[in-house]
Amino acid sequence: MTHKPGSLLLLLLAGVGCATQSQFEPYYDTWAPPSVSALSVTSEAGNIGGGTVEITGSGFGTDASKIVVQFGDDNADILAIEDGRLEVRVPQGPITGGAVEVRIATPTGFTTAADSYVYDVGALYAEQIGHIQINNFWESCLGGQSDRIDEAYGTTGCQDVSYLGYVGIDGVAEALSFVYPRLHSENIGFFGGTDQAGSEWVIERPGQIGYAFGVEDLHQDIGAVTLENEIWDGDAWCPELDSLASYRYGGGVEGYADPVSVTGADVISGANCDLDDEGAYDLSKLEFCTTPNDDGTSSFVYTPDWPVEKNFFAGKKNDYTKSATITIRAPEVGIEGLEVDIPESVVVYNEQGFEPVLEGETAAQDLWSISAMQGCFDDAGGSETLDDVALTFAWDHSTISEQDGTFECDEAGELCAQSTYVRLTLTSLSLNWFGTVGYPVRATIVASDGGPRDERPTLEVPSSVLYQFPTVRLPAGGGPGGGGLLSSTTSDWGYIVVTFERVTDYSIRTDAGGTVVFSYTTGDFGFFGWDNPTDADGCHNCLDDDGDGWSDSDDPDCLAGGTEETGPGEAACNDGEDNDGDGFSDGRDASCESGSDTDESNCSNETDDDADSLVDLDDPDCLAGGNEGDSEPVDACADGVDGDSDGWVDLEDPDCLSGASETGFGETACNDNDDNDADGVADALDPDCDAAEDTEESAAAATGCTDGLDGDLDGWPDLDDPDCATGTEELGFGTTACNDALDNDLDLTFDALDPECDDASDDDEGA
Repeated sequence: MTHKPGSLLLLLLAGVGCATQSQFEPYYDTWAPPSVSALSVTSEAGNIGGGTVEITGSGFGTDASKIVVQFGDDNADILAIEDGRLEVRVPQGPITGGAVEVRIATPTGFTTAADSYVYDVGALYAEQIGHIQINNFWESCLGGQSDRIDEAYGTTGCQDVSYLGYVGIDGVAEALSFVYPRLHSENIGFFGGTDQAGSEWVIERPGQIGYAFGVEDLHQDIGAVTLENEIWDGDAWCPELDSLASYRYGGGVEGYADPVSVTGADVISGANCDLDDEGAYDLSKLEFCTTPNDDGTSSFVYTPDWPVEKNFFAGKKNDYTKSATITIRAPEVGIEGLEVDIPESVVVYNEQGFEPVLEGETAAQDLWSISAMQGCFDDAGGSETLDDVALTFAWDHSTISEQDGTFECDEAGELCAQSTYVRLTLTSLSLNWFGTVGYPVRATIVASDGGPRDERPTLEVPSSVLYQFPTVRLPAGGGPGGGGLLSSTTSDWGYIVVTFERVTDYSIRTDAGGTVVFSYTTGDFGFFGWDNPTDADGCHNCLDDDGDGWSDSDDPDCLAGGTEETGPGEAACNDGEDNDGDGFSDGRDASCESGSDTDESNCSNETDDDADSLVDLDDPDCLAGGNEGDSEPVDACADGVDGDSDGWVDLEDPDCLSGASETGFGETACNDNDDNDADGVADALDPDCDAAEDTEESAAAATGCTDGLDGDLDGWPDLDDPDCATGTEELGFGTTACNDALDNDLDLTFDALDPECDDASDDDEGA
């Protein structure tokens, strides 16, 4: 039965009463909702989404534009669709985490899956009403003023490029008037966002820097947050100000807003004042004070009130390698002197992917944040693949992670839970002010910080992750913030912000009905340009487009400003032929260092390619321009080589009389490895031994020029060697082309081995 709007109104006016939905047909023609049988994944660690879930059932259709999948209030991306199967990318979850319904709608109806999807934020955040976030970047290039120099870590050189000022610290502190669990504040780390990903890479498009904007009016200022470090007990600092001047550092609103730079004896140990002096600063306390907005409201961004160019969080004075014990005070929420152990500053090393900073290094080491990304990331040679590793970071474990866990906390100020982990985040930051400011892509992963102290763990960024980031060009003038105006017509100004952090979270019971999470972060960060190879032409895309083993500038096709790799050239290492018959051609032949090489021979690579213990020109296979391994392995007793270096070759050696192996020594005086007549030479080196079967060596000693041997292995024995013209010893090389140990005519033979040399006095090896 079909009702027109007018008919419906008449029915109501007639007092028929309220009709149920089942009395009316829906706005679509047929009510045939899809059905859901299962979700392949029903939860994640964290709340940032990005994972893939397969939904099985029926009635989905085959057109992705005609189906909607919702996780809570957000739509999921449809990656693949069949009538009985959907593959979707999970959207970012609510900042509180928790379970959300999964709903599916088609043009003929909608349904709710029986299984909810859970964004599991963990017990540490479950009762959270507030968050105190401290970012300590003292040991970071761009972050603080560290000038450490030692054998273990080198020198940072960061004091000239610090981004966060004298102390390298920033922070936030906020609370709400009700329990509202959330993962971190809006600026944990640098552009860190509100996330805690799992142990797999999570990609956000766009990158979400989430913040609970709808609850600003419910904020409560938790007042001053004070941290105390007992290693600074008794140390004071006094500014050299006029006696009538008032001052406050960091978050203060009057007096001297900028810290005064002072070092040495005037800073610590009460050298210029003591704690009893009026105006003395107690260095054992670090206060965080709110910085008001222009309209007078609190920004909840806390600025550290610490005037000294030192790392407040050091475990020992001026020693960043030690963990420290910190006392936390936030009296307005009932935290009165809770002691917690915090980890030492993490020093982050880059072992792959950034240009080296120090001469002689192969990677950027711990200076990567002032370096530049390399262009291509090729593990195997020849061409980059999505499986290749782009960036590799390493760090030292902290002992603090051994204290992770949950604890009983009944009273305000008690520790409820603790968790330590490391996190690597890449954020594409777009700076074009004409409508595209934001975070187009963000990728993050979390790893455990536990493990043996003597094993340095690594965390890798695969090319498949980095390739999903758009090309960004550093702003004019370079450096964070640039030096010039950005063009409104240029869409790719920006940075790839790389942040590596060690995060330790402490859940602390308050007297306000919930917990405050104190989050302490150390690490490093940097701002980089990025040229995505997929945006480039064939000569700048990190790929071997024509399959010759050479990519980009290594391929002769790209020489002289070319833009395409078009095929094989004329050089032996780029002609598509296996010229030396070793089973490999062009870029896949280890003898070819570039596509322009004209020789594929493996007889000059200082490698025993056929594993016969003979290398390059010492291997008979390499004679007459051949290659090691060209022929079948020869009989050790017929290869012309003294296999056991006893002076007897092949059948001259008694070892070969009883087998095919030339190894060891016999029992005769001329083959026992003994100098029986004490003349300084033994066995075949003794001119008294005409054969290995001789049983007696004479006591008459021979000189190096009368022993019938090539004493210096230059191919010329005794008087044939110019060395013997001036003495009795045959040692060294002469100055002629046939006695200089050089292959002057590049025919892979030299000196006496070259048929062009009739004697050592020849001065021309020929062509």
